[in-house]
Amino acid sequence: MSLSTSTSTTVRSKPVRTFTADNGARHEGATFPVRRPEFDFSATPKYWFGNNPTLTHFMQGMAALFPDGEMFFVKSVRAVRDQVKDEQLQKEISAFIGQEAMHSKAHLALDNHLVAQGLPLKDIEKIALNLLGFIHRAGSKKLDLSITCALEHFTATWAQQFLEHQKTHDLMADPTMRKMWTWHAIEESEHKAVAFDTYKAIGGDYPTRAAGMVIAMLGLSAALVHIEVKMMRHDKQLTNWKSWRFGMKEMFGRKGFFTPTIPKLFDYFRPGFHPNDHEADEALARRRTEMGFELPVNGAVH
Repeated sequence: MSLSTSTSTTVRSKPVRTFTADNGARHEGATFPVRRPEFDFSATPKYWFGNNPTLTHFMQGMAALFPDGEMFFVKSVRAVRDQVKDEQLQKEISAFIGQEAMHSKAHLALDNHLVAQGLPLKDIEKIALNLLGFIHRAGSKKLDLSITCALEHFTATWAQQFLEHQKTHDLMADPTMRKMWTWHAIEESEHKAVAFDTYKAIGGDYPTRAAGMVIAMLGLSAALVHIEVKMMRHDKQLTNWKSWRFGMKEMFGRKGFFTPTIPKLFDYFRPGFHPNDHEADEALARRRTEMGFELPVNGAVH
């Protein structure tokens, strides 16, 4: 796997979800870069997360939501960026779009690999496409951006937990998967405030922000449960109770991955909340070093 920091970004995928980053010159001066990783999943084992079907299918199913989910994020921010007057925030928006484009590209590549292995990832991709499409048709630009802010809080909170939670890294023994998820977590932490700051810049109100989180919580929770059952059933692991016990303990047990993130997710409902209230600077710096990313220079990272 190679990682580079070129700012020229192009995504190739099905037309329904193709989008490109803004011209590289537009995000010069942003506080985070657009990296261009490539991943080879050919040697990735079937159960690459803890050698456990429950954990592996949860991560694969969640990842299948990302390509269309991130396209929704990009579109919701682009739809209002003409209202943003702050020049620095405009640079951050361009870098945010670039990073999300690369996330979409990487997860589409993973989806295609898993489809070739016989998993129903294309069916799962449609869940995000249909759900977010319905929200877009029924709502407004402000509600779209509110839901983006809420879902970005989910991804940033879980990303920061991933950066800090060494046991999860140890369970993710496959080097390609560990590098992909670490790269993604680093970048979610870097751009976690962009959509929120954009929402504030266009005069976003608290009731719509809170409504966006309610919709995100209900929709994402229902989708993840449905997807996990679908993936386990397809793999003939639905009644593998040993796998379920281990997976649920690692995710939601007393020392599980998701357990300490629950209060942080609900903190979003605090009127004075801002994404930068939750930081994992030490872990972020450590993981950047592990990945070979350059350290911050004059406020920017490369």
